[in-house]
Amino acid sequence: MKLTADERQVLITASQLSHDVVQEAIHKIRAEHPDAFHSGDSLASRVFFDQPVRDEPCKGFIRFIAVDRLADTMGSRSSCPPRA
Repeated sequence: MKLTADERQVLITASQLSHDVVQEAIHKIRAEHPDAFHSGDSLASRVFFDQPVRDEPCKGFIRFIAVDRLADTMGSRSSCPPRA
């Protein structure tokens, strides 16, 4: 499901204000359209192109990224297996 132009504009505007305003906008949009957002189950079945640098569940990824270096700056590591 794609967000409407109005919903996208709300997020763009919120991103220029503060993290809290973005979170409020996401909370409102998620309440109105829960299927527009991934769940743990939907992420667990997804193959990412780039290796996730956080601990998102996933089925796998195509392109390896030096996660150790990125994790040092982001605070966690991906647990997804690479895909051949």
